[in-house]
Amino acid sequence: MNIDEFLAMEPSSDLDEIVDLRSLDYVTRYDDHLMCAICHCPYIRPVRLQCDHVFCQKCLNTAITTFATGRDEFKCPTCRAPARGVYLNVPRFLVNMCDDIRVKCPFEAEGCKEVVPRGHIQSHVDKYCGYRLLDCPNVFCTKKTRKKDLSAEGKCMHELHKCSRCDEEIMEQDYQEHVQELCPSLKTTCPDCETTVFRKALREHIDACPEAIHSCAASNAMKSSRMDLRAFGLLLSNRLELCLHGTRTYRLRLMVRQGRRTHLTRQMNSMIILTPRLMRLPTFLRSMSLFEKKLGSYHMQSRI
Repeated sequence: MNIDEFLAMEPSSDLDEIVDLRSLDYVTRYDDHLMCAICHCPYIRPVRLQCDHVFCQKCLNTAITTFATGRDEFKCPTCRAPARGVYLNVPRFLVNMCDDIRVKCPFEAEGCKEVVPRGHIQSHVDKYCGYRLLDCPNVFCTKKTRKKDLSAEGKCMHELHKCSRCDEEIMEQDYQEHVQELCPSLKTTCPDCETTVFRKALREHIDACPEAIHSCAASNAMKSSRMDLRAFGLLLSNRLELCLHGTRTYRLRLMVRQGRRTHLTRQMNSMIILTPRLMRLPTFLRSMSLFEKKLGSYHMQSRI
C-alpha cells in the first residue's frame, strides 16, 4: 500500500489498550534485530518498507507525519532509501519472537509478581491480574483501588478505619492485611530462638538474641553464631565428604592404571622370553630345508 493508505489505516488499528508495551520491564534478553530503530523496543505490530527494513506501525506513522519535507519524499529512517510503499506482511516468526519475550506485570508496584510473555500481558491484565488499578466503586471517590480489593457491596475501599491494637488509621482495602499480618502489635516468633515477641519489638530482640546469626565484621560473606558452630560444622562435613569422594575416585583411577601397567609388564616379559626363540627360528628353518633336500635325495636313490 502507498503511504497515504498506510496513514489512513493507523487510527482504526490503534487499539485502546491499557498496557503500554514500550514501558514494560523486559526480563529476558532479546536480539538487537528484534528492536525497532525508532523507539528502540521490540517490534509492536511491525510493518515493512520496500527496502525490507522493519519498524513498529505507530513509530513509522509518527515518523512520516512529522517529516518536514513531505510524505512523497519520505525516506527509510535506517538506510535513507525512498519509501515508495508500506507492507504489512512481515515474517510471522518475527512477530512470535517479539511476543515470546518475557516481561513483568505493569502493576508490579502494586504487588503483582507475575512474569509472562509480552504477547499475553494484555490478557493477563484484563482477566487475571488482581493488582490492576480500577476506579473506586464509590462514585464520589476519585481514587483507584486494586481489582482484588473491590468490595462486592460496592462500598468505598478508601475509608479509614482505626486499628484496635495499634490505633493506626488504615484504609479499608488494606485493613485485613494490616490486622492479620502487618500490625506492629501482633505477636510473632523469633526465627532463631522461637521466642514469642511483639512484631514491633522483633528487630530489637534479634539484635540481642543469643541464637541469632549475625554478619561477621570482617566479611559480608561469612557468618558466625553466638551459641555454637553447628552451621560451620555442617559446612566442614560437606567439604570433607567431597574430599573423600575425590580420594576414592583417585584411588579407583590409580588401581585401573596399575592394572594396565601390570598387564603391559607381563606382555613385555613374554616378549623377552620369546625373543631368543624367534632369533633361532631362521637357523631352524635352514636346517629343515637341508633335511628335506637330503630326504628327497634318499627317496630318489632307493627307487633306483
